[in-house]
Amino acid sequence: MADTVFNDVMILLGASVVAAALFRRLNLPPVLAYLAVGFLVGPHLAG
Repeated sequence: MADTVFNDVMILLGASVVAAALFRRLNLPPVLAYLAVGFLVGPHLAG
């Protein structure tokens, strides 16, 4: 169980870093990137 939690956190963290960099390049606030990642990769989408 600890492995799955760790993997989920690492996926969210990695996606957040990539999205924040992309949003900064588009001159958008990084908070929007974190919200988008939470919506797209969050627990409700994965089931």
